[in-house]
Amino acid sequence: MTAVTSFSLPPQVVLLKEGERHPLLDEVVRLLGVIPDESLVLIPQCSGTATVALHFAIPLSDPHLAARAFLGSLGCLGCIDAMQMAIFSAHQTSPPISRLAVALVERAQLLGLAGTGIVIATGGEIGRRDDRRRIDEHRSRKRIDLFAVAAQVDALLDRHPRAELPASLRSDLDRALRQPGREPIAVSTLAALIVSIQRPEWCSELLRALVERSGYEIDLAVLISFVGLAAECAPGTERAAVLILLAVLRVHEGEQQEALRLARSAVSTDPRRVSARRLLATLEAHERSAEAS
Repeated sequence: MTAVTSFSLPPQVVLLKEGERHPLLDEVVRLLGVIPDESLVLIPQCSGTATVALHFAIPLSDPHLAARAFLGSLGCLGCIDAMQMAIFSAHQTSPPISRLAVALVERAQLLGLAGTGIVIATGGEIGRRDDRRRIDEHRSRKRIDLFAVAAQVDALLDRHPRAELPASLRSDLDRALRQPGREPIAVSTLAALIVSIQRPEWCSELLRALVERSGYEIDLAVLISFVGLAAECAPGTERAAVLILLAVLRVHEGEQQEALRLARSAVSTDPRRVSARRLLATLEAHERSAEAS
């Protein structure tokens, strides 16, 4: 892929190389279920949480007029304090796309949207096997009965308030962690994972085994996908703990910004949870230190 040489891109614009992954691609799949062709995707955030994505056809008109129209459409969504954007095109990056990206960044800054950035994914990024895998994962998640998961979680916590699960469920969960990828994921196994994550001791043991490569022969990316599914399916009262573990796993993966977003989401979900606030404070301090250096 050849980058644009006749048009300068600001640092807020990230031009992905062929085969390069970016957390925003996963977020687009999570919210839309697809990687849209020839589209602009806007992902507004409130308190670090993204719950909706809007996508538009790439305009051929004045990029500044288009930027005003696209960002103006967000007014009906209420609280928006940050913005992520992506442009997907099957063609090589062209000056019109670059100009649209710059116009969007400038307009977002004028509106006071913090942390605004835009990813341009072109050519090889569209339809890659990794993208198709993430889309397939998303579609399989949509088949899970969230009410059944919530009911199972409630039942387990009612019978085992300290999250000490029966041996049979622990065995099923351990097998799912050691031999991931089996479809479909049983509701009981997913509920057992959500309930187990409520125990700090269980999470610590999982992380220790992951770091020492003992006990769990599991790929980190697969584990993140499994815990990410739990975060999407967990009832509101149990979601914060799952988000905390997911954030820590993202740190292990080297995705600091995604970990920071998840930590903020955990605090927003349960502001009284000390572990969430502590993790957020640690990640924010790390970010400030990295920026200072």
